[in-house]
Amino acid sequence: MINICDILNIGDDMIQTISTVDKKFLSEIEDFMVNPRIKKRLQTGWLLCLAGTIVTAYIRNFFLAIIFFAATVTLFINFINLKKNAKNAAYKAIEKEDYSYIIKFDEDIHIRNVTTGQESNIPAYEIAYLLEKEEYFVLFTRKWQYIPVYKDKLADIEEFKKYLKEQAPCMKIKQEK
Repeated sequence: MINICDILNIGDDMIQTISTVDKKFLSEIEDFMVNPRIKKRLQTGWLLCLAGTIVTAYIRNFFLAIIFFAATVTLFINFINLKKNAKNAAYKAIEKEDYSYIIKFDEDIHIRNVTTGQESNIPAYEIAYLLEKEEYFVLFTRKWQYIPVYKDKLADIEEFKKYLKEQAPCMKIKQEK
């Protein structure tokens, strides 16, 4: 049997795990795939354009009212399609096969996609949001990339939570069952 420590060439003191992104996982995090700041900006934009439409129509400047109305419709459609587009992009990425990752945590989060062979490092302080579900954690970076961490694959869940609090003290936490 292959030892993960040997694959990663790391010591026993390092937090490490194996994760998989599959259709079941994606269906469970669909509501969190879009960065809330982007949603809020789009919502604010279309509401301001709607207000602009009403005001310019009231003062009988119909040319500007039409421009504001077109902007309102465009931003509203983008707002509605945002989640759908993010979901479709995620499902398309795993269309042929699920992605498996080996992840180790220290000052950086080292991610190796076993399926594609790609590797990346993300500074741990970049974790902005933690979603805790019954079976797993999902770490979201400031750029809203997500990293699944299954609880049953962690050696010590409390040590992992302590690590996250130390490395990303400003991270927002949401627990969901």
